[in-house]
Amino acid sequence: MTPRRTGIIIRKVRDISVGAALTVLTGFSMQSCSCSNEEKYETVQETVYTKGVKTHINETSPGIFKIMDEQTVSADSSIAIVTYSDGRKEELKPEAARSLIDNKIQTDKSMVGVDNSLANALLFGGMGYLLANQMNHSYLNEYRNDFYKSDKVASSTKDSTQNRNHHRSGMGFLPIFFMSRMAYNNSSSVMASAQGSRTTRTVTRPVAGRSGFFGGRSRSSGG
Repeated sequence: MTPRRTGIIIRKVRDISVGAALTVLTGFSMQSCSCSNEEKYETVQETVYTKGVKTHINETSPGIFKIMDEQTVSADSSIAIVTYSDGRKEELKPEAARSLIDNKIQTDKSMVGVDNSLANALLFGGMGYLLANQMNHSYLNEYRNDFYKSDKVASSTKDSTQNRNHHRSGMGFLPIFFMSRMAYNNSSSVMASAQGSRTTRTVTRPVAGRSGFFGGRSRSSGG
């Protein structure tokens, strides 16, 4: 009898111990879960544009690309339409255009703003403006600003080395990426229209990182 009773007592003690442990662990788990799922928010100022660009680029001869025309469109309709010398056409959305520009910067940086590559036509026209300002890729503005500063120098210095990137068109110097003065003027109007559609609004969004007992992964917004 005694051994059996002892066994019963031991079993009950074990049951109580396991049950208590499960209760503690369950409560702990619920608390941890609650912490990790809590969202923290922040209020920030966000700049948006409602106007974008539709740019037409032609390959006038193999490897030589010129902006033929640019038009104002809604921001979500922005696109570059490229016509190659063999008659083939390609449509490039902003992120595809940015990829070509980034590849140019990474692999042929010394020729940024110098040759007539497709990447340069994209960067120094309305699409480049769109990418540098609407898409938060501000590093592109460094190249654009450097180039257009040289444009001012070239227009006031006849023998300036920057003249290689411009040609005479009856009204000062014109960037080599544009087919005509009209195309250049249209591009300027497109950029002015995009700038005029710029608005700033206050938005509430989740903060970059999330914290919890087991640690959290931080995430950064694209730029």
